[in-house]
Amino acid sequence: MRYVLMKAPQKEEDCNSQIIIIDNSKIIGKQRVENLVKEGYTYVGTVESELEVHYLQRGFSHNADKEIDVMHGLFQQISTLADSHIELAYKLVY
Repeated sequence: MRYVLMKAPQKEEDCNSQIIIIDNSKIIGKQRVENLVKEGYTYVGTVESELEVHYLQRGFSHNADKEIDVMHGLFQQISTLADSHIELAYKLVY
């Protein structure tokens, strides 16, 4: 299967923008590409794969998703630690 890659309009403050993968083998995909072009997206290429779109997207974002999970875990630990220190300080004051 051949997929179309479309890049979102880049905001001035961003150094990059999202790239989406579209299956345009059917009319709905072709219409989606046309609508995205009207919204300012640009064509950046194609990719051929036997995988379905959602598998490609998951594979491309796999490492980023893992990093987000790690960061979330660290944030939870920091939040828990901060809460315990606040409780201790409150008990010392009152």
